[in-house]
Amino acid sequence: IITDSTNDLGRDLLEQLNIDVIPLTVNFDEESYLDSVEITTKELYEKVEAKGQLPKTAAVPIQKFIDVFEKYINEGYEIVYTGISKSLSRTFENAYFAAQEVNQEKIHFQRL
Repeated sequence: IITDSTNDLGRDLLEQLNIDVIPLTVNFDEESYLDSVEITTKELYEKVEAKGQLPKTAAVPIQKFIDVFEKYINEGYEIVYTGISKSLSRTFENAYFAAQEVNQEKIHFQRL
């Protein structure tokens, strides 16, 4: 199972179920952070309060999905991907395009 960093699953559950998380990028003006990698949720809220503004996010690039999908396909896995709604971000669409490039028959999508 692969998801993006907008999931609401706790770190323990992600590790227990071996769910791979691909981070979106969180942007505050000129500052960019990989969500849940370079900035925690607590730090994000602190920045929102200090700056008085909400951050913008950037979708996961298609190439990042290709890299992650290829890794698991090459290890013999089939993949289930679920992530942020396509009405909120291009991330889901980028994952779909990457699947077309890698092996669409072995990558399954769960739309929310």
